[in-house]
Amino acid sequence: MVSSGRSIEGHVTYVRDGNTIEVAYVPVRIAKLDCAESGSMAGNRATKRMHACALGNGTVQIERQEIV
Repeated sequence: MVSSGRSIEGHVTYVRDGNTIEVAYVPVRIAKLDCAESGSMAGNRATKRMHACALGNGTVQIERQEIV
């Protein structure tokens, strides 16, 4: 894992739900991505889609930005 104050780089190690993943075991919530809650049909679909997009796709780099 590579980490600075503004970015983190590593493998997605866990998908919590449709808009929260863990990169190198560090939780990352994707801002401005609104998903239904896990346990609902829509939330389960969102989580499944995030699994398909995020897991097993090599290294990711997340840039932290301030939300204004």
